Amino acid sequence: MSIRPRPGAGVPELTARVARAANPAGTTAMQLRDRLDGLWEDGDFAGWRPAVSSPCPAHQDW
Repeated sequence: MSIRPRPGAGVPELTARVARAANPAGTTAMQLRDRLDGLWEDGDFAGWRPAVSSPCPAHQDW
């Protein structure tokens, strides 16, 4: 699996409305997203991972 930047990958409007209707006070995850939204972008972490990486060894090789 690889990590790729997803510009503009926000929560769809309908999903946000349903989540707020189901959890009026919000959940911990919703509160964190509301507080941290926009603080970082995916591209900020692009340098943390090498451009080319080796595959994970199979569990038989451990």
